Amino acid sequence: SALFVRDILPSWRAGQPPPAVAADRLPEPRRNTQAGIFDPQGRRIGTNWVQCIASHALTVVKSTTVIEGLDVLPPLRIVTSLTFRPDGILDEFEMRMFGAPIEITLRGENYESDFACELKAGKILHRWRMDAETSRVLSEGFKPFNHLPELYVGQSWQVRVINPLSVVTGRGGRFERAI
Repeated sequence: SALFVRDILPSWRAGQPPPAVAADRLPEPRRNTQAGIFDPQGRRIGTNWVQCIASHALTVVKSTTVIEGLDVLPPLRIVTSLTFRPDGILDEFEMRMFGAPIEITLRGENYESDFACELKAGKILHRWRMDAETSRVLSEGFKPFNHLPELYVGQSWQVRVINPLSVVTGRGGRFERAI
């Protein structure tokens, strides 16, 4: 019964995601946000800061996430920069992770028919491209959740996420469901 409650029940209870207000539609004071990250017991394990810079041509979303207090991980700082076109399509992104045993950088750029990506983990460099379907899912997954007016504590929903290891290695499913 414990496995049922942990592994199956959450997917049955997960509903539709709460409607989000687009970052470029927020009034100026709401473009800079801070959120706490908590574990299931309610202990704070991190903080996320998001800054949204909108212009008539592009919207740039910069995010810094600090994760600390997890026994299995050292303190981590994840810095992300996302650039969206006026139609809401992800144009380019860069994510850098600091604090892990090696520095990790992930970059991507939209070339319409595909998304060129580069992963650098320490001295290892891997380049690949994603097809149009994968890049659409990637774009949706990177859209910032700056303002979710109908979000409530304990709410869960399912999203499709990209498994970066299967994309890089070509093994397994590229998409996974996450709650």
